[in-house]
Amino acid sequence: MGFSSNLNRQNKLMSRFISGSKARKRNIKTSDRKRLYTKAKERCEGCNKKLNYMNMSVGHNKAFSKGGVSSYANSICLCVDCNNLQGTDSFITFKKKLKGTYGKWSSQSKARVRKRNKTKRASRKVRNPYEINIPKLDIRY
Repeated sequence: MGFSSNLNRQNKLMSRFISGSKARKRNIKTSDRKRLYTKAKERCEGCNKKLNYMNMSVGHNKAFSKGGVSSYANSICLCVDCNNLQGTDSFITFKKKLKGTYGKWSSQSKARVRKRNKTKRASRKVRNPYEINIPKLDIRY
């Protein structure tokens, strides 16, 4: 067991050395974790459930796999269930999925689109802005 885990560690180090890239940091400091907990008022930011500090899980606004960084600014306080449900979704998408409004149009956006379409139709009515009379030709063979 010790030999294989040591071999895996050596393979990872060698691949980093060969590729020339450093592994990016994936954890946040304990002080930032405590700040998140107090900022969220000891509640899950997803479901608003009361949390114990030991049961708190740190989520993300933008997923690490999608280019997000592991920092205080990109972190949110979640319970374990919400963190598992979030997966790699952004926090905004996750909240929409919890509400049941993800992928649905709000009444405000529907009204905005209707208004935009009405103005487009009105602007289409002007066909000849130079007021040039073009005679219709009736050509029969």
